[in-house]
Amino acid sequence: MRVDLAFVGAHGVSAEAGLTTPNIDEGATNTALIRSAARTVVLADHTKWDETGLSRFAALDEVAVLVTDSGLDGSAREAAEAVVGELVVAEVAPGTTETGGRARTTDDTEDAQ
Repeated sequence: MRVDLAFVGAHGVSAEAGLTTPNIDEGATNTALIRSAARTVVLADHTKWDETGLSRFAALDEVAVLVTDSGLDGSAREAAEAVVGELVVAEVAPGTTETGGRARTTDDTEDAQ
């Protein structure tokens, strides 16, 4: 298999451990996908930083682009920028909170009450 561009997610991201997942099979699949890709884009919001799963599937220097959100703190940004090819930071809209992977606005919270 050969792909031009692979998009992968990660359970955990750290400068030391790289990209990790708690699922060994997923780790093996991600490793194979990254090795077959010309470029790899990793999608990982700030809550993934400094989390470490059981299975490491790539080092950060294997990542062409890391897409994260503005919740990533300054030291983590610096660590990522030093290693990955490109760091893309999506701004989190004011008034949103994290709720299981979906941005929730304050309007949503008020509507639920």
